[in-house]
Amino acid sequence: MVDMGKSGNGFDFDPDDRPGSYHRAEIPKRQWVVAVSVAIPAMAAVASVRSILTLPQEVFWITASSVFLMASLAAIVFCWMIGIESIESAKYFAERFGG
Repeated sequence: MVDMGKSGNGFDFDPDDRPGSYHRAEIPKRQWVVAVSVAIPAMAAVASVRSILTLPQEVFWITASSVFLMASLAAIVFCWMIGIESIESAKYFAERFGG
């Protein structure tokens, strides 16, 4: 069954349809989602740095790895910001709807 009250990223369509206890129970789940979503681009960033430092160093591979590193860092920041917002909204709704 599809949960129409929440999208995949933690956005709550109708937060007042559920009690505060539901939102409180969502906090650890959302924390895990943030951890996983940040870990994946973090591993890509580590691989990029390793590629940059690997010998023999060639300009093409250093440039390509640097581009991937910047993209990975941007993805880390984006996932972190969206995830923290999702966690904070769950905390807010848990307090607001008392549960």
